Amino acid sequence: MLRRRFLGGLAAALASLAVVPRLSRATAPRRTPYHLFVMLGGGIDAILTLDPKTRTEVDPSVDLPYDARSIHSTGELTLGPNMVSLAPWAGRAAVLRGVLTSSVAHDPAVYQLLLMRRGIPLGSKHVTFLDLVGSAHRTAQFPVVRFGGSSALKGMITSETVFERLLTLSPEELDVVRNQVRKQADWLAGSRDREGAATASRLRGTVEFLDRLPALPGPAAETWTTAPDAKEFAQHLQRCLWLFEHDLTACAWVHRFRFDTHVDNNAEQGRVSSALFPVLARFVEELAKRTNAHGSLLDQVRIIATSELGRFPKLNSERGKHHFPEVPMLFMGAGIPGGRAFGRTGRMMEALPIDVNTGRATGNGGSVMTLDDVGATLLRSVGVDPELYGNSGRHLPFLVP
Repeated sequence: MLRRRFLGGLAAALASLAVVPRLSRATAPRRTPYHLFVMLGGGIDAILTLDPKTRTEVDPSVDLPYDARSIHSTGELTLGPNMVSLAPWAGRAAVLRGVLTSSVAHDPAVYQLLLMRRGIPLGSKHVTFLDLVGSAHRTAQFPVVRFGGSSALKGMITSETVFERLLTLSPEELDVVRNQVRKQADWLAGSRDREGAATASRLRGTVEFLDRLPALPGPAAETWTTAPDAKEFAQHLQRCLWLFEHDLTACAWVHRFRFDTHVDNNAEQGRVSSALFPVLARFVEELAKRTNAHGSLLDQVRIIATSELGRFPKLNSERGKHHFPEVPMLFMGAGIPGGRAFGRTGRMMEALPIDVNTGRATGNGGSVMTLDDVGATLLRSVGVDPELYGNSGRHLPFLVP
């Protein structure tokens, strides 16, 4: 009886995964990329990773614990010493420097990053950016699968509540879950409400997934790292490969909270970076090797890696760095201009105005990039009108045409 209740709860969780928002799909492109959002929780240090500087480029008070020889350059893109493991893939990457957020508290900032909109109070009811992008995808069976999280993600379906359990079910238990999901789909099928009908369609996709699951090869369990801080991160990325390779999800969110370095910033940022970023580089390498029915995975998966907030440029009394309301963002893969860097920051690592059409410095005028601009640009790239969901950000044609 307890096992059957557990299976019923699992079916309900799958139904939650299938709920989709109302979307305007009239302008959706023929082939929407898969999206992987790598959430480097806590706040990566821009000057050590995606926005490295030389001593002459910053104020003397800014902490810069390396010399110019530690910076890797590919074209106009530069990577700091903590991110050199991704240098072999710099030709497929673009960086945005100095993207403004509006919070220096972790949970509100994570929530705003989920929405790709600033100034949205934590706990308010909005459709997330990933749900919008995932629901615009034409073939994947789930809009979004999430791995890891924080208190800002309470109530969201994650790998711990659904994904891992599905892989351990016997054929008989899969039948129980499949039948319950099918009943929910049948119940919603006659709905006159557009959202109900769309959810019924997604539930049928879930049934198709459960039908396919026994015949699919299991996800890899390879040893990508021996670093304790990175083992779970590697497992999550291996799960993402499996999902994309078999067209099972449109979007994946991988959250690893390790970068909140208020004490001993340089040592701690270096330690965590040396564990996590080689694993991310391995993931990109695997994307380049693998294909699915639509071709190379690297040409189909768009990677977005960033933090919810940044780090202040000066050290505090404990040689750490406090929070900063702007972030650098790394983009790789499908539709991304390789070897490029856009946006600019000043001598105190502050965001400076740019031409939002080119991403370059202007002689006069211009404005800084915002989280809203990035979100609006990515939504438009998959055929979703951002203004329908309250995002009035500007289009950044240099990132995605």
